[in-house]
This record gives sequence, C-alpha cells and structure tokens, in this order.
Amino acid sequence: MKEQRSNNMDRIQEQYGERVMQFALLHIIDVGVRHLTKENVAQDKKVIAEKEKSPGQSFFSPELQFQILDCAEALAQLSHSEILTNCHNYLPTDR
Repeated sequence: MKEQRSNNMDRIQEQYGERVMQFALLHIIDVGVRHLTKENVAQDKKVIAEKEKSPGQSFFSPELQFQILDCAEALAQLSHSEILTNCHNYLPTDR
C-alpha cells in the first residue's frame, strides 16, 4: 500500500530539506503551534543571534536554527490534523 503524503508538507520539505523538516517537526511539537507566531519567531531569532556572540552554546549553527524556526512557522500554518496525520511520513522511525 502506497503511503499518502501531504502536498503542503512535501512543498515545505522541498523548500527546507529533509533533515531541517525533521527537526522542525520535532520543534513544532515541542514548542506548540500557538507559540509559533511571526512575532515570537522574530523574538526567538533575536535570542539566537545574541547567543551567537558566545560560541559553543548550541550544537546547531544560528543559520540552521533560523531555518528550523522558519520551517516550523510554515508548518504551524497547516491544520493540526494535517500535521499529526502526516508527521510519521517525514520523521525517521526505528522500524
């Protein structure tokens, strides 16, 4: 049986790449859809930029963190059901 995938989520993955998509899905679940407004994302980016002044604070580069936030913000525009129904198609599994 062929997996059904979300065209919206496919487009977002094509834009950001598979690995960024995976981290963004984890991020959106961790933070919650309600927090991912343009204003909060902009504030998070300011915090990341400030942390950049202290090297070694994060495993990810600021640029990658910005991409993850932008991808998560794009995902937050989708319905909860679309994200939850399709997220298994975009995250690695142990199977």
